[in-house]
Amino acid sequence: MKRLYTFFMAAALCLSSNAATPINVVNGISQELAVSRAAIVGNITYDLTFNIPASKTEAVKGNATITFIYKGGKTDLQLDFQGAPSQFDGLCVVNGKQIAVAWQDEHILIPRKSLRRGKNIISMSFISGDKSLNRNADYLYTLFVPEHARSVFPCFDQPDLKALFRTRLNVPEGWETITSVSTERIPTYLFSFVAGKFSKQTQERNGRTFTALYRETDAKKVAQLDTVFDIADHSIRWFEDYTGIKYPFSSYGFVVLPGYQFGGMEHPGAIQFTDHEIFLGEHPTPEKLQTRVELIAHETAHCWFGDDVTMRWFNDVWTKEVFANFLASKIAKQLFPDVNHDLNFLRMYQTRALSTDRTQGTHPIQQQLDNLNSAGLLYGNIIYQKSPVMMRKLEEQMGASRFRQGLQEYLNTYSYSNATWDELINILDRYAPEAHLKEFSEAWVKQKGMPTVTTQWNDGKLIITQSDPFKRGLTWQQSFLVDAIYK
Repeated sequence: MKRLYTFFMAAALCLSSNAATPINVVNGISQELAVSRAAIVGNITYDLTFNIPASKTEAVKGNATITFIYKGGKTDLQLDFQGAPSQFDGLCVVNGKQIAVAWQDEHILIPRKSLRRGKNIISMSFISGDKSLNRNADYLYTLFVPEHARSVFPCFDQPDLKALFRTRLNVPEGWETITSVSTERIPTYLFSFVAGKFSKQTQERNGRTFTALYRETDAKKVAQLDTVFDIADHSIRWFEDYTGIKYPFSSYGFVVLPGYQFGGMEHPGAIQFTDHEIFLGEHPTPEKLQTRVELIAHETAHCWFGDDVTMRWFNDVWTKEVFANFLASKIAKQLFPDVNHDLNFLRMYQTRALSTDRTQGTHPIQQQLDNLNSAGLLYGNIIYQKSPVMMRKLEEQMGASRFRQGLQEYLNTYSYSNATWDELINILDRYAPEAHLKEFSEAWVKQKGMPTVTTQWNDGKLIITQSDPFKRGLTWQQSFLVDAIYK
């Protein structure tokens, strides 16, 4: 009994020591930090004020009040803020008391003794860094994906700490503004604001108000906004029907930006589009028209896949992209019935995916990510091109009807929350247990590479086989449609 007692005492001391071990303070947002904060912080509201000067050489200054529920912890609470020492004076008001706080490796350290279980309020002033403000002579727009919100204001910059954003923009006279939604919880990477000399147009479609900001001055191109609003409205109604869930957010607005670095970004209520794919030339090709439809449908799809249900960690960032691409292509197929969409899918997705996946430098669709400051390295042909191929084959394995039913349950289960790919697979697996989707996911999503497929004609039969080039014994479940040409 004495030895047994000593053993349990040692085990208890070990557990106590581990629980008290502080989370390392490092640049970026480590997965270790994200997991620990998600366990003790929730119900977050950001009240943000940004003072935006007319000249882009003058700093953007702001104030933040962060309200949250705190469950208690063993160490100081890390708040993310990236910048130079001149951007933060080291003072915070925590629960009504002004205190001096440490700032270390892109984090403001809020003393544990200043916090209490339950509701807490932190306030501070700051100077925003220009890194993600995208400032121009008479306008600016923010782009925070994957973890750049912390360069502009103090926050919990991880996708599974969703929050309400209440934003005030003090701007020069004559400037227009738009911000992400303020009535639904979103992660920091989906928060955005735009301010500047923009034209503004508002239109109604089927009882819903659409708002657009733009800088285009060509009247013929501006007239295309009628079509853009039509496409957005059609996309919303298509997704409402497909998912069985009403549009999840209180507003639908977008900004058309000249020289935008991407095709679009899905900030709910303040979507950003590049101008050259929205405002087309006088005689656009059918391909250009379809590309515009797919871009608008893609960003609208994110309102359900990514904005409403968000990945828990950025190793699953591909999930929102695959659904946006895969489902936008369904809308394009409906609106352009005379196009050979199977050929387009092969050209746009499979050939590009193969260009990476057949090389020694390929990688799994789902990758390991230890720190969000490396999340930008995840993007590429595997995320954007291979994952739609995988999703198409997954739908084939299940059947379109059961696939759709599973997605509907997934969206209802995790609405305004976060989920992992494995949680989605668990749901889909119940709808089609014979499809063995966990094995499917292991080969297609969690492992790198593609099978080597060979054919052989033997005794009047066509034999198709596949093998694993990396000799892991994997089988990629898939169906083939074979055309046989013979003399």
